[in-house]
Amino acid sequence: MLAGPHTYNSATAYEAIFNAQGTGRVNSSADIVGAADQLLADPARAAQLGDLAAQGAASLGGAVDKTFQAVSALLTSHAAT
Repeated sequence: MLAGPHTYNSATAYEAIFNAQGTGRVNSSADIVGAADQLLADPARAAQLGDLAAQGAASLGGAVDKTFQAVSALLTSHAAT
């Protein structure tokens, strides 16, 4: 994934993906054109970064399940007291 510089609306998601990829943040339209050109010239690298981006995004999943587990644990501990 390539994005930037304004990523504040989804900062957590962008950071997870950029951290997984080790790259991706750009600061200008010229930066994104240059980065895209490099990826188009190297399909294997583009695929690798795509896989890493997917892994980063997947690390954000499960919010409903995580919340349910946390609330269940709190209710269980509260009911035991």
